[in-house]
Amino acid sequence: MEKGYVVQGEVYAEPVLEAEVVAAEPIMGEVVGEVVPSATDHLPEALDGAPRLALVAAGSADALRFDHADVLRAGGEAPLSANGKHVGLYWPQPRNAWGHWDYIDLGCSDRVRPLRVKLELPYIIFYSREHGEFAFDVAMWKLHEGTYLVAVKAC
Repeated sequence: MEKGYVVQGEVYAEPVLEAEVVAAEPIMGEVVGEVVPSATDHLPEALDGAPRLALVAAGSADALRFDHADVLRAGGEAPLSANGKHVGLYWPQPRNAWGHWDYIDLGCSDRVRPLRVKLELPYIIFYSREHGEFAFDVAMWKLHEGTYLVAVKAC
C-alpha cells in the first residue's frame, strides 16, 4: 500500500504555484488574459484511490510544504502542489451530508490535476465552475492526526 501524503496540522500550511499567468488577474477559477499551459492539464480532474490528504502533527516529517505560498498569501490563485505531488479531488462529483453540506474528499498524487485555489484567510478556497465555491475543511470537524481534509460548501 502506498504511503499517504499529508498536510501540516496547523491552521496555515504553506500553499503553491505551478503555472504562470501572463498579463492577467485570476478571479476564483476564471482567468482573464493569456495563460501559459500547465504540464498537468492532461491529468484527470479526480483520482479515486489516491492517497487521501490528512492532518499530521505540527513539525511532522510527513507534512507537505507547498511551493510558492507567497503567491497565495499575496491574494493570487495557484495550483496546489508540493514536492511533485498535487492536491486534487478524490471524486469528480460532490457527495452530500445530511442535506446540509456538499463535500469532496481530497487526495494527493502526481497522477491528479492540482486544484487551483485562493487563500481567503483563514480559508483555502476552491472554485468549481460546475459546483460552485468550496472551502477546505477537516472531515467531521475532528482536528486530530489522521483526519482527512475535504472541500466543503453549504447547500
